[in-house]
Amino acid sequence: MSNLRVGCTVLSFLDAAAEACYLNKVGRVRYEKDFEKEEVKIAKKKVREKYDLSRNDVTYVLEKIVEGGIEGLDGIRVRTFYAIASMLGSPVNSIEAILTHYGSESITCEWKYDGVRCQIHYDDGIIKVFNRHSEENTDTWRGDVIPYLLEKLEGREEVKSFILDVEVVAVARRDLENVRILPFQTLSTRKRKSPGDESTTTTNTTSSGSEVDVCVYAFDCLYLNAEILVDLELSERREHLDTVLEVVGSKGYFDRVTSINVSLDVMEVDDGEEEDEAKPSPDEEIKSAFEEAVKNKCEGLMLKSTKSKYEAGARGGWLKLKKDYIDGLCDTLDVVPIGAWRGTGRKAEKGFFSPWLVAVYDKQNDKFESICRLLSLTDEMYTSKTEFYRQRLLEKPSDRVNSRETNCYFWEPCEVWEIKGADLTASPVHSATLGIAEDDFGDDGEEGGRGIGLRFPRFVRERKDKGIEEATTSEEILRMFQAQRE
Repeated sequence: MSNLRVGCTVLSFLDAAAEACYLNKVGRVRYEKDFEKEEVKIAKKKVREKYDLSRNDVTYVLEKIVEGGIEGLDGIRVRTFYAIASMLGSPVNSIEAILTHYGSESITCEWKYDGVRCQIHYDDGIIKVFNRHSEENTDTWRGDVIPYLLEKLEGREEVKSFILDVEVVAVARRDLENVRILPFQTLSTRKRKSPGDESTTTTNTTSSGSEVDVCVYAFDCLYLNAEILVDLELSERREHLDTVLEVVGSKGYFDRVTSINVSLDVMEVDDGEEEDEAKPSPDEEIKSAFEEAVKNKCEGLMLKSTKSKYEAGARGGWLKLKKDYIDGLCDTLDVVPIGAWRGTGRKAEKGFFSPWLVAVYDKQNDKFESICRLLSLTDEMYTSKTEFYRQRLLEKPSDRVNSRETNCYFWEPCEVWEIKGADLTASPVHSATLGIAEDDFGDDGEEGGRGIGLRFPRFVRERKDKGIEEATTSEEILRMFQAQRE
């Protein structure tokens, strides 16, 4: 959530409003700890929950509080064109953790696409789209998604309004039976449509002019024909979603998320018959679904109870199992810290360097080429490494460093850290493999000159047993990237 110019977040104002309601009720407070009373905590929780149903209009929430206090919030309900905070999943690193979390429930295993989370609102012939931060980004989709939907919905009385939770994914469409999912990097290069541009082409383009097709994968329906659905079970919301997809659905353009249902109740027997010994166990079904998702260029799986309600802004009711969360599924990298920035917020107060710029080794040219920025250190590590490198700062990057990042502190490479990440992607920022690669890493005609970057890096440990020339090489990164694309 964005900070306001006065130096605090919207949530700070909402908490203050809840405290003000308490003050107005009791007249005064004697001690600051009075604000820690259960009544105040309940009020704060309610204010935040109602704000999560109207994330792009905090003024509306505050007006309701002014008019009727905490009770005045009861009038805030799900409405079209008011963004609902996205329900999120908590990461797990094993199938065993999933089985433990859900017990004997029935769950759905959805492919976790590597795209852009969006919320699509439709009412009275108007469509608005919001991103995962509840910011309107309708103009981004005026070239394909919006004209497609308007055409499908025209004259269809059975669907008058809806709010859908979706993932927009870059795809290569040879025909309707051969839709190939493309990396997130491809989607991120699309040019934004200008406000007022009424073009109705079915594709948008990258900055270099190449076309990027998209498919919308819908996974939840929060509102349909003036009926609020967030308090219904997922299985019921899916039925309403199917009602919408019967009108707007088309393979490769607007589709339902790929998923399977798995019963975790091992004692369950269908129709009273003896259990089929050949039927796979729940963990085998989840593993098979996970492998199929990764094979099809997805990040992994989203796991949801079929009885789960849609808790706006909440995290924990759903789980996510991604390929980078599972130990041993992808290789770790040995990288060399080459630079860092001055930290912000809490890290600035403590004087920490953050983030850290790390590199792999171009053995051919004896250079260290940047591959990502790293954030995930412990406070102890931040303290020791900031002190260590503060004494080694250079006025300019070392001659052994090849980096497009130039506005940070640099030092002579001297240590090796082990890290792990999600996957490798073509990067206009990082320089890994630039010294050795002849390939063009642009997708579908993008311009070349890109290096390779690591997405979502996480610190694993310091490798005091390795010298900097023993770090992961650019050649190894190139091979890993090429294998990933196959």
